[in-house]
Amino acid sequence: MPHGKPASFSHDVRSQLANMPPEKACCDRALLLALFSVCAKDAALMDGEPCLALAVDNAAVARLLFRLAKHAFAAQPHLATPGGGKGQAYRLYVPLSEEGLGGETSLKDLERQIRKRSCCRRAFLRGAFLGCGSVVDPERAYHLEFTAPGDVSVWIVDLLETEGIRAGNYQRGGSGQWTAYVKKSEDITTFLTMIGAVHALLQFEEILISRDLKNNVQRTVNCETANLERTVTTAQTQIAHLVALQAAGYFSELAGELQKTAMLRIENPYASLAELAELHEPPLSKSAINHRLRKLLQVPVSEESEVANP
Repeated sequence: MPHGKPASFSHDVRSQLANMPPEKACCDRALLLALFSVCAKDAALMDGEPCLALAVDNAAVARLLFRLAKHAFAAQPHLATPGGGKGQAYRLYVPLSEEGLGGETSLKDLERQIRKRSCCRRAFLRGAFLGCGSVVDPERAYHLEFTAPGDVSVWIVDLLETEGIRAGNYQRGGSGQWTAYVKKSEDITTFLTMIGAVHALLQFEEILISRDLKNNVQRTVNCETANLERTVTTAQTQIAHLVALQAAGYFSELAGELQKTAMLRIENPYASLAELAELHEPPLSKSAINHRLRKLLQVPVSEESEVANP
Protein backbone atom coordinates (compact mmCIF):
# COMPACT_ATOMS: atom_id res chain seq x y z
CA MET A 1 0.00 0.00 0.00
CA PRO A 2 1.33 3.49 -0.76
CA HIS A 3 2.69 5.77 1.96
CA GLY A 4 2.83 2.90 4.47
CA LYS A 5 -0.94 3.01 4.94
CA PRO A 6 -2.20 -0.15 6.70
CA ALA A 7 -4.17 -2.52 4.47
CA SER A 8 -7.91 -2.67 4.95
CA PHE A 9 -9.81 -5.88 5.67
CA SER A 10 -11.20 -5.79 2.10
CA HIS A 11 -7.73 -5.31 0.63
CA ASP A 12 -6.45 -8.34 2.56
CA VAL A 13 -9.37 -10.48 1.37
CA ARG A 14 -8.84 -9.46 -2.27
CA SER A 15 -5.11 -10.19 -2.03
CA GLN A 16 -5.82 -13.65 -0.58
CA LEU A 17 -8.32 -14.46 -3.33
CA ALA A 18 -6.14 -13.13 -6.15
CA ASN A 19 -3.25 -15.37 -5.09
CA MET A 20 -5.32 -18.56 -5.10
CA PRO A 21 -4.09 -21.28 -7.52
CA PRO A 22 -5.67 -21.30 -11.02
CA GLU A 23 -8.98 -23.13 -11.31
CA LYS A 24 -10.67 -25.03 -14.11
CA ALA A 25 -10.75 -23.28 -17.48
CA CYS A 26 -14.52 -22.72 -17.25
CA CYS A 27 -14.17 -21.08 -13.82
CA ASP A 28 -11.29 -18.88 -14.99
CA ARG A 29 -13.50 -17.64 -17.85
CA ALA A 30 -16.34 -16.93 -15.40
CA LEU A 31 -13.97 -15.04 -13.09
CA LEU A 32 -12.57 -13.04 -16.01
CA LEU A 33 -16.07 -12.18 -17.24
CA ALA A 34 -16.87 -10.80 -13.77
CA LEU A 35 -13.72 -8.67 -13.75
CA PHE A 36 -14.45 -7.37 -17.25
CA SER A 37 -18.06 -6.61 -16.24
CA VAL A 38 -17.16 -4.49 -13.21
CA CYS A 39 -13.69 -3.08 -14.00
CA ALA A 40 -14.13 -1.88 -17.60
CA LYS A 41 -13.66 1.89 -17.81
CA ASP A 42 -13.47 2.94 -21.46
CA ALA A 43 -12.35 1.97 -24.95
CA ALA A 44 -8.92 2.92 -26.22
CA LEU A 45 -6.41 2.24 -28.98
CA MET A 46 -3.18 0.32 -28.51
CA ASP A 47 -0.83 0.04 -31.52
CA GLY A 48 -3.75 1.15 -33.64
CA GLU A 49 -5.96 -1.71 -32.43
CA PRO A 50 -9.14 -1.24 -30.37
CA CYS A 51 -8.76 -2.33 -26.79
CA LEU A 52 -10.64 -2.19 -23.53
CA ALA A 53 -9.20 -0.34 -20.54
CA LEU A 54 -9.78 -1.83 -17.10
CA ALA A 55 -8.82 -0.39 -13.71
CA VAL A 56 -8.15 -2.08 -10.36
CA ASP A 57 -6.57 -0.74 -7.19
CA ASN A 58 -4.98 -3.97 -5.91
CA ALA A 59 -1.64 -5.20 -7.25
CA ALA A 60 -2.49 -8.89 -6.77
CA VAL A 61 -5.81 -8.45 -8.60
CA ALA A 62 -4.02 -6.59 -11.41
CA ARG A 63 -1.57 -9.50 -11.85
CA LEU A 64 -4.44 -12.01 -11.85
CA LEU A 65 -6.37 -9.96 -14.41
CA PHE A 66 -3.28 -9.76 -16.62
CA ARG A 67 -2.74 -13.54 -16.46
CA LEU A 68 -6.36 -14.38 -17.22
CA ALA A 69 -6.61 -11.87 -20.08
CA LYS A 70 -3.32 -13.11 -21.58
CA HIS A 71 -4.69 -16.67 -21.74
CA ALA A 72 -8.12 -15.63 -22.99
CA PHE A 73 -7.08 -13.36 -25.86
CA ALA A 74 -4.69 -13.83 -28.73
CA ALA A 75 -3.06 -10.39 -28.36
CA GLN A 76 -0.79 -9.46 -25.46
CA PRO A 77 -2.46 -7.17 -22.88
CA HIS A 78 -0.55 -4.23 -21.42
CA LEU A 79 -0.46 -3.45 -17.71
CA ALA A 80 0.25 0.12 -16.61
CA THR A 81 1.20 0.55 -12.95
CA PRO A 82 0.07 3.64 -11.00
CA GLY A 83 2.46 6.55 -10.74
CA GLY A 84 2.15 6.72 -6.95
CA GLY A 85 -0.40 9.53 -6.75
CA LYS A 86 -3.32 9.24 -4.37
CA GLY A 87 -6.29 7.34 -5.79
CA GLN A 88 -4.45 6.07 -8.87
CA ALA A 89 -5.16 2.52 -10.06
CA TYR A 90 -3.52 -0.19 -12.11
CA ARG A 91 -4.80 -0.03 -15.68
CA LEU A 92 -4.92 -3.01 -18.01
CA TYR A 93 -5.36 -2.53 -21.75
CA VAL A 94 -6.75 -5.63 -23.44
CA PRO A 95 -6.89 -5.83 -27.27
CA LEU A 96 -10.32 -7.10 -28.23
CA SER A 97 -10.75 -10.03 -30.57
CA GLU A 98 -13.69 -11.80 -32.12
CA GLU A 99 -12.84 -14.90 -30.12
CA GLY A 100 -13.82 -13.22 -26.85
CA LEU A 101 -13.85 -14.50 -23.31
CA GLY A 102 -15.35 -17.87 -23.99
CA GLY A 103 -13.01 -19.10 -26.69
CA GLU A 104 -15.16 -21.45 -28.72
CA THR A 105 -18.03 -20.74 -26.31
CA SER A 106 -20.16 -17.66 -27.00
CA LEU A 107 -20.71 -15.02 -24.31
CA LYS A 108 -24.37 -16.07 -24.00
CA ASP A 109 -23.33 -19.70 -23.57
CA LEU A 110 -20.81 -18.63 -20.92
CA GLU A 111 -23.52 -16.74 -19.03
CA ARG A 112 -25.80 -19.78 -19.16
CA GLN A 113 -22.92 -21.93 -17.97
CA ILE A 114 -22.34 -19.62 -15.00
CA ARG A 115 -25.99 -19.84 -13.99
CA LYS A 116 -26.00 -23.63 -14.38
CA ARG A 117 -22.72 -24.60 -12.69
CA SER A 118 -22.14 -23.89 -9.02
CA CYS A 119 -18.35 -23.74 -9.48
CA CYS A 120 -18.71 -21.09 -12.20
CA ARG A 121 -21.27 -19.09 -10.18
CA ARG A 122 -18.85 -18.98 -7.29
CA ALA A 123 -15.95 -18.06 -9.57
CA PHE A 124 -18.01 -15.21 -11.04
CA LEU A 125 -18.90 -13.93 -7.56
CA ARG A 126 -15.24 -14.19 -6.54
CA GLY A 127 -14.30 -12.14 -9.59
CA ALA A 128 -17.03 -9.59 -8.83
CA PHE A 129 -15.68 -9.17 -5.31
CA LEU A 130 -12.12 -8.82 -6.61
CA GLY A 131 -13.21 -6.12 -9.02
CA CYS A 132 -15.84 -4.11 -7.15
CA GLY A 133 -16.50 -5.72 -3.77
CA SER A 134 -15.72 -4.64 -0.25
CA VAL A 135 -16.38 -6.02 3.21
CA VAL A 136 -16.32 -3.86 6.33
CA ASP A 137 -13.93 -4.89 9.09
CA PRO A 138 -16.15 -7.08 11.32
CA GLU A 139 -14.75 -5.26 14.36
CA ARG A 140 -16.83 -2.28 13.18
CA ALA A 141 -19.93 -3.70 11.47
CA TYR A 142 -21.29 -6.51 9.31
CA HIS A 143 -21.54 -5.27 5.73
CA LEU A 144 -20.55 -6.67 2.34
CA GLU A 145 -21.22 -4.83 -0.93
CA PHE A 146 -20.53 -4.69 -4.66
CA THR A 147 -20.68 -1.44 -6.64
CA ALA A 148 -21.36 -2.19 -10.31
CA PRO A 149 -23.46 -1.15 -13.32
CA GLY A 150 -27.16 -1.79 -12.80
CA ASP A 151 -27.53 -4.95 -14.89
CA VAL A 152 -24.39 -6.50 -13.37
CA SER A 153 -25.53 -5.60 -9.84
CA VAL A 154 -28.88 -7.28 -10.45
CA TRP A 155 -27.07 -10.38 -11.72
CA ILE A 156 -24.82 -10.44 -8.64
CA VAL A 157 -27.87 -10.34 -6.36
CA ASP A 158 -29.48 -13.14 -8.38
CA LEU A 159 -26.37 -15.34 -8.12
CA LEU A 160 -25.99 -14.62 -4.39
CA GLU A 161 -29.58 -15.64 -3.74
CA THR A 162 -29.08 -18.77 -5.84
CA GLU A 163 -26.31 -19.65 -3.38
CA GLY A 164 -28.66 -19.03 -0.43
CA ILE A 165 -27.25 -15.62 0.50
CA ARG A 166 -29.78 -12.86 1.23
CA ALA A 167 -28.89 -9.67 -0.66
CA GLY A 168 -30.39 -6.29 -1.52
CA ASN A 169 -29.78 -3.73 -4.26
CA TYR A 170 -30.08 0.04 -4.60
CA GLN A 171 -28.99 2.78 -6.99
CA ARG A 172 -26.23 5.15 -5.91
CA GLY A 173 -27.33 8.78 -6.14
CA GLY A 174 -29.10 8.51 -9.49
CA SER A 175 -25.92 7.41 -11.28
CA GLY A 176 -25.50 4.35 -13.44
CA GLN A 177 -23.82 2.55 -10.55
CA TRP A 178 -25.79 0.29 -8.23
CA THR A 179 -24.84 -1.37 -4.96
CA ALA A 180 -25.63 -4.99 -4.17
CA TYR A 181 -25.25 -5.55 -0.43
CA VAL A 182 -25.33 -8.25 2.27
CA LYS A 183 -25.93 -7.29 5.93
CA LYS A 184 -26.25 -10.52 7.94
CA SER A 185 -23.09 -11.89 9.55
CA GLU A 186 -24.09 -15.48 8.76
CA ASP A 187 -24.56 -14.60 5.08
CA ILE A 188 -21.16 -12.88 4.96
CA THR A 189 -19.46 -15.95 6.44
CA THR A 190 -21.29 -18.13 3.88
CA PHE A 191 -20.01 -15.86 1.10
CA LEU A 192 -16.41 -15.93 2.36
CA THR A 193 -16.60 -19.72 2.57
CA MET A 194 -18.10 -19.96 -0.91
CA ILE A 195 -15.41 -17.87 -2.62
CA GLY A 196 -12.56 -19.62 -0.78
CA ALA A 197 -11.42 -16.74 1.46
CA VAL A 198 -10.30 -19.13 4.22
CA HIS A 199 -8.02 -16.79 6.19
CA ALA A 200 -10.58 -13.97 6.11
CA LEU A 201 -13.30 -16.41 7.18
CA LEU A 202 -11.26 -17.54 10.20
CA GLN A 203 -10.57 -13.94 11.16
CA PHE A 204 -14.24 -13.01 10.71
CA GLU A 205 -15.46 -15.96 12.80
CA GLU A 206 -12.87 -15.24 15.52
CA ILE A 207 -14.23 -11.71 15.81
CA LEU A 208 -17.82 -13.03 15.84
CA ILE A 209 -17.00 -15.45 18.65
CA SER A 210 -15.20 -12.72 20.61
CA ARG A 211 -18.10 -10.31 20.15
CA ASP A 212 -20.66 -12.94 21.16
CA LEU A 213 -18.59 -13.77 24.25
CA LYS A 214 -18.41 -10.10 25.23
CA ASN A 215 -22.17 -9.73 24.69
CA ASN A 216 -22.90 -12.82 26.80
CA VAL A 217 -20.65 -11.56 29.58
CA GLN A 218 -22.33 -8.15 29.46
CA ARG A 219 -25.80 -9.75 29.57
CA THR A 220 -24.74 -11.86 32.55
CA VAL A 221 -23.32 -8.83 34.36
CA ASN A 222 -26.48 -6.83 33.63
CA CYS A 223 -28.66 -9.67 34.90
CA GLU A 224 -26.61 -10.09 38.07
CA THR A 225 -26.62 -6.32 38.65
CA ALA A 226 -30.39 -6.21 38.25
CA ASN A 227 -30.79 -9.13 40.67
CA LEU A 228 -28.49 -7.43 43.17
CA GLU A 229 -30.43 -4.19 42.91
CA ARG A 230 -33.69 -6.05 43.51
CA THR A 231 -32.15 -7.84 46.49
CA VAL A 232 -30.87 -4.58 47.99
CA THR A 233 -34.18 -2.78 47.41
CA THR A 234 -36.14 -5.64 49.01
CA ALA A 235 -33.71 -5.79 51.94
CA GLN A 236 -33.98 -2.02 52.51
CA THR A 237 -37.78 -2.30 52.61
CA GLN A 238 -37.58 -5.18 55.07
CA ILE A 239 -35.00 -3.45 57.29
CA ALA A 240 -36.94 -0.16 57.38
CA HIS A 241 -40.04 -2.04 58.58
CA LEU A 242 -38.10 -4.09 61.13
CA VAL A 243 -36.29 -1.03 62.52
CA ALA A 244 -39.66 0.69 62.91
CA LEU A 245 -41.03 -2.34 64.77
CA GLN A 246 -37.96 -2.38 67.00
CA ALA A 247 -38.20 1.36 67.75
CA ALA A 248 -41.89 0.96 68.65
CA GLY A 249 -41.02 -1.80 71.11
CA TYR A 250 -42.86 -4.55 69.24
CA PHE A 251 -39.94 -7.00 69.16
CA SER A 252 -40.89 -8.31 72.62
CA GLU A 253 -44.18 -9.51 71.16
CA LEU A 254 -42.49 -11.53 68.43
CA ALA A 255 -41.88 -15.25 68.71
CA GLY A 256 -38.22 -16.12 69.41
CA GLU A 257 -37.65 -17.47 65.90
CA LEU A 258 -39.02 -14.29 64.31
CA GLN A 259 -36.91 -12.09 66.62
CA LYS A 260 -33.77 -13.99 65.57
CA THR A 261 -34.56 -13.64 61.86
CA ALA A 262 -35.43 -9.95 62.29
CA MET A 263 -32.14 -9.18 64.04
CA LEU A 264 -30.09 -11.11 61.46
CA ARG A 265 -31.83 -9.20 58.70
CA ILE A 266 -31.04 -5.83 60.35
CA GLU A 267 -27.42 -6.82 61.04
CA ASN A 268 -26.83 -8.14 57.50
CA PRO A 269 -28.46 -5.61 55.18
CA TYR A 270 -26.78 -6.92 52.00
CA ALA A 271 -27.23 -10.65 52.63
CA SER A 272 -29.31 -12.68 50.22
CA LEU A 273 -32.02 -15.08 51.41
CA ALA A 274 -29.62 -17.99 50.99
CA GLU A 275 -26.97 -16.20 53.06
CA LEU A 276 -29.50 -15.32 55.77
CA ALA A 277 -30.60 -18.96 55.87
CA GLU A 278 -26.98 -20.05 56.46
CA LEU A 279 -26.57 -17.56 59.33
CA HIS A 280 -29.26 -19.32 61.37
CA GLU A 281 -28.35 -22.09 63.80
CA PRO A 282 -29.24 -24.61 62.62
CA PRO A 283 -29.31 -23.32 58.99
CA LEU A 284 -32.73 -22.92 57.44
CA SER A 285 -34.03 -23.16 53.89
CA LYS A 286 -34.59 -20.09 51.69
CA SER A 287 -38.32 -20.75 51.70
CA ALA A 288 -38.37 -20.79 55.51
CA ILE A 289 -36.54 -17.44 55.68
CA ASN A 290 -38.83 -16.00 53.02
CA HIS A 291 -41.87 -17.16 54.99
CA ARG A 292 -40.58 -15.54 58.21
CA LEU A 293 -39.76 -12.22 56.52
CA ARG A 294 -43.20 -12.05 54.89
CA LYS A 295 -44.78 -12.67 58.29
CA LEU A 296 -42.67 -9.90 59.85
CA LEU A 297 -43.70 -7.45 57.11
CA GLN A 298 -47.35 -8.19 57.92
CA VAL A 299 -46.93 -6.90 61.50
CA PRO A 300 -48.38 -3.35 61.57
CA VAL A 301 -46.23 -0.65 63.14
CA SER A 302 -49.13 1.63 64.08
CA GLU A 303 -50.81 -0.72 66.50
CA GLU A 304 -49.81 -3.63 68.70
CA SER A 305 -50.49 -7.03 67.32
CA GLU A 306 -49.75 -10.47 68.68
CA VAL A 307 -47.72 -12.59 66.23
CA ALA A 308 -48.12 -16.31 66.16
CA ASN A 309 -45.18 -18.67 66.20
CA PRO A 310 -43.85 -19.46 62.71
